[in-house]
Amino acid sequence: MEDTNAGTMSVIEASRNSCVLVERGPGRGTGFWLTTQHVATCFHVVGKTTVNDTNVPSGWHSVASWQANGASFQVLVADNLKVVTPTGEKLDAELVSLPGKLDRDGAPFFADFAILKVKTLPMKAHGCLSLARAGTEVTIGEEVVFSGFPLDSVGRVGMVTLRGMVCGKSPDNLLFGIESSINQGNSGGAVLTAKGEAIGIITLREGALLTGLNSVRDIIRENQRSGSVVLMGVDPNKAILDLIDTLDKYISVGIGYAWSTESLRKYCENHPYVLR
Repeated sequence: MEDTNAGTMSVIEASRNSCVLVERGPGRGTGFWLTTQHVATCFHVVGKTTVNDTNVPSGWHSVASWQANGASFQVLVADNLKVVTPTGEKLDAELVSLPGKLDRDGAPFFADFAILKVKTLPMKAHGCLSLARAGTEVTIGEEVVFSGFPLDSVGRVGMVTLRGMVCGKSPDNLLFGIESSINQGNSGGAVLTAKGEAIGIITLREGALLTGLNSVRDIIRENQRSGSVVLMGVDPNKAILDLIDTLDKYISVGIGYAWSTESLRKYCENHPYVLR
């Protein structure tokens, strides 16, 4: 009889051995090794897009721009990207999957993935993950494992590994839900099946809470433009924003979402030079 516990521990070990922290200035996320020098993560961890805005803020640089439906789009990537290994080694990295640049392939943006290449190899050997084979589908009720650096977990505990259950999926099997605790910082972590294959990349947590908090945040910021009123030494608007930011950061409803690695796998096949 197969030792189920031993199999689970093997997958957990593979998840942890391949996991890294991705830093973008004050921002952060998770990533995993695809090769000895390439790391996969979410595009939103390292980049962002602007609409009808040609401004490039400090700490960012533009990598692509185009016009569609009467609007101007621009893709920005953060400067000074770092890949941090579990041992604390910081490696300079560059984005090599450029949305809109490679044969106008926008898959990295639309499927929220990115490939980074570290400029120097880490001193300590690490594991690399295999992407799920073409046509592999998740099954509702299937148990999965993922590792990452949520919230402020880079202290003594460092990397956190979680188990979850696939709780839903889109008709095209490209997006699926996971019943587990997923917070800020988990984005970019690989979702592994019982076979140890990377079948997904954590992309976001349950959207309703985030949408609601962002709506209140936008209202408060709009009010601030007309001036703030300080009551007994306290700015109510700022106090509410601080509360919203805290709730936004620490509350998890126990459901998150992951993009299938199918788009990432196809992208690597269509642009093999990216992994050189």
